[in-house]
Parts: sequence; structure tokens; C-alpha cells
Amino acid sequence: MLLAMKHRLFAALVAGTTAVGAMAQSPALADAPSATPPQLVLGQRIQAMRDKVTYLPIVVIVTDAASYIDAIGAWTTKLRFPVLIDDGSAASREDIARFVRGFAPSKVVRWHRKEEGAAAAPGAASFDASSVVKIRTAVQRIWGVKKAEPDATALAEEWKKSGHNPPGIVVATANDHAWTAALPLAAAWGQPIVFLEKPPEGLIDWSLSISDADTLESQIEAAATATGLKWDALGDTLDSITLCLNSPERIKKDNEFLALSDRIGRVGQGVDMKKRWAWTGHIFGTAAQASYRSMCSLFLHPKRAWIFDGYPDTGDWAKYDGTRARDTLEKAGLKVDLDDTPKQSARDWRQRCSHAVTADLILVNSKGNNDFFDLEPGQCKPGDLPILARPAALHFIHSWSLLFPGKRESVGGRWFERGVFAYAGSVHEPFLGAFAQTPVVAGRFSSGSPFACCVRLEGGPVWKIAVLGDPLYTPGPGVTRSEEPLPLEGAQAIGDDLRELLQGEKWDQGVQALKLLGRDADITKIAATLLDTKPDALNPSVARDSILAAFRTGESALVIRLFAKASAEVAREGPILDAVWLVAGPLIDRPDPSIYENAALLRIVKDALRDDQMEGDARIVSSAWKRQFGPGAADGLFSDWKSKFNSKEQRAALDKITAK
Repeated sequence: MLLAMKHRLFAALVAGTTAVGAMAQSPALADAPSATPPQLVLGQRIQAMRDKVTYLPIVVIVTDAASYIDAIGAWTTKLRFPVLIDDGSAASREDIARFVRGFAPSKVVRWHRKEEGAAAAPGAASFDASSVVKIRTAVQRIWGVKKAEPDATALAEEWKKSGHNPPGIVVATANDHAWTAALPLAAAWGQPIVFLEKPPEGLIDWSLSISDADTLESQIEAAATATGLKWDALGDTLDSITLCLNSPERIKKDNEFLALSDRIGRVGQGVDMKKRWAWTGHIFGTAAQASYRSMCSLFLHPKRAWIFDGYPDTGDWAKYDGTRARDTLEKAGLKVDLDDTPKQSARDWRQRCSHAVTADLILVNSKGNNDFFDLEPGQCKPGDLPILARPAALHFIHSWSLLFPGKRESVGGRWFERGVFAYAGSVHEPFLGAFAQTPVVAGRFSSGSPFACCVRLEGGPVWKIAVLGDPLYTPGPGVTRSEEPLPLEGAQAIGDDLRELLQGEKWDQGVQALKLLGRDADITKIAATLLDTKPDALNPSVARDSILAAFRTGESALVIRLFAKASAEVAREGPILDAVWLVAGPLIDRPDPSIYENAALLRIVKDALRDDQMEGDARIVSSAWKRQFGPGAADGLFSDWKSKFNSKEQRAALDKITAK
């Protein structure tokens, strides 16, 4: 369990308050050393609300917007349960399964409201238009206002009567799927929702102008003023802003990019102002993704961390020491896996990632660009990022990782695909001093500060570090679980018909049920049996889920065997190829050339080159191929590749190797 919020960690908070450029101390932290910093005050407010809540250990899965709103509307200020969205995609079901493994519920159920017109089949279309009226009435119903129409005045009066002070403000837009994060975060923490009249144009990987960012800030400030609550300084009432928008995170300034989540929550116009009035986080994604990221923040509490320090122990790099960060987190009660000097190379990274990572908090020090990261020594690509067994929050010290967070070909995009729900990283080259030092982040996190506060430096102008996720994600101790019944009539428990499904050889339905229950070990056993006795039963759905389950349970040989039998459709899917390479890469890319690879493994992997890192994959395979079959065999290998991978980009990647 994490340490309670302690004044003795004040020094750790102040240690990271210098910023690039001005290098000045934040006025909010400089006034009185004896005062509790506003970061800790905000964390204490969140924990005080959490202490009044119990969780139902039941995960509810819905498939349509109306059911999602009604399910969350069944929460109260004292009782909550997670609600996730199955939109029919493999990605949404991976997110649900990952959440289930992290939350460890006693039951997982499907539910949809019984009224006419409520969709029961999975699909994203019902989330296209958010019902502002239904969302607002759901939030006020949770907080005791039983009116059929939104009544902001009545809600404010109820908050005042109960002594509740909203910790922040939530920003959404009608018809933007990220509203599925706005609803639960507003409901859980009692925050006003602002539906923008003029939302920013563009998607997450686009850019805003400075004037566009000013317009957004002005709308938020006007909404904050309209609440009648204090908002214009840290430590008052509204101290956070949660942007639930599929809008750009980058602000373009001349030939550079700044982070929108660092600009929003600062008083004034432009990007040179230094005063912050709120800490901001930005949630984007599909309806299912946005819901997942919000539910992770609300219901999961960290128990284990992984730190990888890819920096040398000299100069300014040493200030980001992973070992000191480890010591802090361990004192706070977390179990920590550490990779630091002398085990901090790209090879060490790949070895660690050859199995699923089970951390709830990940801290990484690296260098690089949006499509690679350098360690000490060596370089890794996005496909080398770990498969996460559980959702994780991430502090990634690295240039450019969040330049394109919506693209899986980028470092940031791949982290989100893997299941990260809160991410602090850079949208452009920020220089090392722009990042809060890793031991400082660990200290702040251990103190109970919310995520956005843990990773921010104060006192400088708007800069390049983005916070993508709920800014109020706070690590404090987990809450009590309740034995009360689920207040949703007609919920169907997943797994009740599991025996019948498996006995009836309905393997795809049975495996999917096991997946949503987090039972990877059982999937792995079924897959191994089917592979030996009924390989035709390994249809795309079963094969996909079985390969990933086998990876997470550490059955590396089974991963390769299943992949060898998989259909062409499954064998070219990005997450499947990554799983295969995470297993096979360390086996064939050996430092000792006297160790020969298994020929069968090489023949399987040679056709598994990934489009977004074809050059690197081909280089590893061709080197091992020469060692296994002789130098002359490489000519035939490249001829075979060029006949199969013949797009312009693929041929260019292969030509780079043969030209050297």
C-alpha cells in the first residue's frame, strides 16, 4: 500500500520545480515551506472522496451508448462499479480483458437496458451522438438531484449542502466519442461538465494554432467562472481540467510544437504565460478506449512498478537515476522491477519484454524520436514495447514520443495500443531539463499527488510535455469492496454457460468468454489441446486470442507453434506480429555468433517481417540466416522477401540492407 500523503515528501516535490527557460520556482510552492503544497491538497481531496466509496467487484460490459449512460447512472456517491464498452473490435476486448486482470473482479457481466431502441449488438455507431441531456441528468442523479432535465443550479446547491467542492472541470463535445470518459470522471469526482460550443478542429495527431488554444482556454475559463466556484489559482477549488476530446494535443509555434495539456489551465493569452490555475490531462480515443482509460483511473490502484533507466550514470543524466526512484517506490510499498546499470541496453529491454509486463506504473528514461528509442547502448522500435498484462500509467522521458499518439507506428501510439491509460511524454524535442526527474516523480507519486501534478515542472512558459489521461489519477490505497447486489436488472454473467460452450465445441465463444474473465491460463491449455488434436478449430478469433494468451502466460514455444498454424489474416495483424517478435527476437538476435538458431524458428519468423520496422526485422533474420545456413543462403532469402514484400516502402526497407 502506498504511503499516506506526508509533509516529509515536500522536499521531493520542490526538487523538481525548475523549468526550461526561466528556471524559476513556482510561486505556488515558494510562498511558505510549511504550507501543504497544492499538489498534495488536491490528492488529499481525491483520497477523501475515495474513502467514502465502496466498489462492487463486478465489471459491467455494455455495447451501446444508452446502456452505458444508464449503467453509470446507477452509481451513487457511495457505491460504484466499472463499466466498459465492447464495440465488437478485438482491440476493445483486449482492453476489457486487461482491465479485468488488473481489477480482479468476482464477476464479469453483460448488460443492456430493456427499453425499446436500446442496441444489444456490439458496435460503435450508437456512440456517434452523445446525449448531452442524458449525460447531465445521469451525473446529477448520482449526486442526489432527481430531476428529469439538467439543472445546474440544483446540482450546485446539492454539492454545497453536502460540503462537496468539485476538484476540477471536465470538457467534452457533443458527437465526440471521448464523452465516454467525461461522464464517469464527472460522476465519480463530482465535477461540472462543459460541452464546448466551439470545439477545436482536427484530430489527436493534428496541430492547433496558438489562437485556437486561446479560444479553447477562454471557453473553459468562462465555464469555470459560470460555476461560481473559485478557479483562477492553484489551491483554490477547481484545480484540474480534463479534456475529453479527440482534438489535437499539439500547438504549433513557428517550427516547434507545444503541448496543449500544458497550455490549458494557464491564465492569459499566448504561450509565454507562467501562471497555472489548473493541472490538465487530455483523454482521446474511440468510445471504448476513452471509457477504458477513465475506468482504469477510477478503479485501479498500483501495486507494482517497472523502471528502466536507459541513461548513463554521469552528468545531468544521473539526476534521473532509476535506482533512487526504485528505493522511493519500495519504501511506499510497491514491488519494483528495475533495469539499471549495467543491465540497461536494448538487448536487456528485449529480454525483459519477451514476457508480459505486469506493472501498474512504468518509468522509462530513454532518448530518440517518435519511431525509435535509444537505450544504453542500443536502439529499440515501437514493436519492441512490452505487452502489458495489466493497465499501466507511464512516465516516458524521451523526445517526440507523443508527436503522433494516434498512430501505432509511433512510440506513443504503440504504448496506448498496449494498454497505457495515463501517459506523460513529449510532443517535440523538449531537452532533458524539461522532464521532472525520475526520483522526483516517484516521490510525488508515493506522496499521493495526482498524476498530472507528479510529472509537471512549474514556473516556466508553456512547453512540450503532454499529459494524456485523467489528470486526477491518484495512487492512494484501494477502496473497500462491497457485497451488495448489482443495481442493474437482467445482467448476464459471462461464463455461466462456459461448460456448455466448450462441450459443444463452440471454441470461439468459449475462448472469448475466458478472455473477458481474464483466464489466460485456461485459454492456453485449450489452445495447446486444439493444436494437437483439432487444429482446424483454430479459426482467426480463437487463434488470435490464443496467441496473446500464450504470450501472457509465458508459453513462448506455444506462441510460435500457434503462429505457424495461423491464417494469413491473423499472421499479418500488428499485435500478433509483435507478440511473435517479442518471443523470437531475443532467441535469434544473439550476441554470441557461435550459438546457432533453430532452423524451424527462422523459417517461421522470416515471413513475419513487420511493415513499420521491416529493415530492423530483416536485418536480424538475415544475420541469423547466414549463421544458420551459410553466407550464400542470404541471396535466396532476399529474393524471397522481395517477391512477398513488394510495396514501395517495403522494397525500400529491404534495399537499405542489401546496399550495405
